[in-house]
Amino acid sequence: MSTKTIKQRIALVAVSALTAGLFTVVSAPVANATVLAGASPYALASSLIIGTNADTDGTPNVPTATQLSSLVTTAPLTSVGWVANTSAASANSSVSAIGTSVTGGITRTGVIQTGGSISFTATSAASTGATSVGVSVIVTGGTIGSLVTTSAPISLAGSRTAASVFNTQIAGTNTLAGTFSVTAAAGSTATIAAYTGTGIIDSDTRTSGTLIGLWTLTVAAANAAGAVNLGESTVTQQSCIEYASFSDAKNAFDTTSRCANGRLGVVYVALKDAFTSAVTGGQLSATATNGAFVNVVGVQTTTSGDNYATTSAFDTTAATSNNYVLVTQPVANTAGSTTVTITYSGTVVGTKTINFAGDVATVTIMPTSATVIANGVTSTTSGSSYGLGVVYQIRDAAGNAISSTPTLTGATGAMLGASLSTSAETTLTIPSSSATANTGYASINHPGGTATTNFGAGS
Repeated sequence: MSTKTIKQRIALVAVSALTAGLFTVVSAPVANATVLAGASPYALASSLIIGTNADTDGTPNVPTATQLSSLVTTAPLTSVGWVANTSAASANSSVSAIGTSVTGGITRTGVIQTGGSISFTATSAASTGATSVGVSVIVTGGTIGSLVTTSAPISLAGSRTAASVFNTQIAGTNTLAGTFSVTAAAGSTATIAAYTGTGIIDSDTRTSGTLIGLWTLTVAAANAAGAVNLGESTVTQQSCIEYASFSDAKNAFDTTSRCANGRLGVVYVALKDAFTSAVTGGQLSATATNGAFVNVVGVQTTTSGDNYATTSAFDTTAATSNNYVLVTQPVANTAGSTTVTITYSGTVVGTKTINFAGDVATVTIMPTSATVIANGVTSTTSGSSYGLGVVYQIRDAAGNAISSTPTLTGATGAMLGASLSTSAETTLTIPSSSATANTGYASINHPGGTATTNFGAGS
């Protein structure tokens, strides 16, 4: 048997063995894309497509050679143990209708459970005429297998950490498909990268080309991925809202403000695991004390319909990536507080005490207010040495300061026709002592005129 014949037989055996396992991560030239998708065309030039849809039978789905040869034939790539794409926003852009993708050598990150496996396709750059373009897939922290290609033979490293279709083997564009089985321990990383170029000609030149893409996957213990990690989660009280309003606030800090009378308390809940992946699906519940009602909703933005649905002291819903707990005032028009306990699948994830002010009980004019008002002077024309200011406190029956603006009523004498103004144009200088007086100040607009009633004393 000739040397040539022996080489041909070895190549055929290699192809047969490879038709059963490989995973490749690819990074692309600037004009091309690395695609992350559940179902997409497989042979997009200079691309990596990896499967993130959960597999139903425990073995990642790999396309057939026939499917690989078509740009329009689709079948879902699947995975076992995929947790999340954690790439920075700059690494996620849209390419046509293909899905989430990256361009030009941008590295990406993700999370996979220990023992996980992901299907993939990796396609070389487009060829011109009879010129062949090679493609390679290199992995760490795992092995590649279940290999399929539109051309043969495939060169697989003995350690199953590198696979290539060399440019000297088949003219034209080359595509590899397979699975990447992760063997790295929890807490470590596994990587997958792909290269394309005419310089990929043998096992020593697998990376002699352009990097199409690079993924670094954090390996998570099965009991850590998907489990709530409070250090990564957000459970915070947002600004209070009116019943006819809404909330889309997602502040990572608690508001320190007391809810005004008649408003709703709002708690934003976004649960994540140790790998910053959203924890969803389980029951998110809330309970309020002292007669307050709650409504738990898994939405991006609340609506007035959500607000008016707060009709019981306990509520629950299936958690999404963004959730809100809406909380009513314990007793209408009365100062008070409620403690809201929030649980996920029976475990407490947050406790918030929300304070509410009552209705206005007193308005007190402070001694620092002006006692002499110039005739005809307003908040926008004040040039007089006479003071314009009224410093006041507004409080509920419990003594809580209320942020509100009073109006003038029951005016007598020279104050007939006067009004209050809180215009930004007010030239009023407020004494420093009013800072502790709480709550606000206003200017008096005097009607002026020569009528006797416009001079002298008034209240």
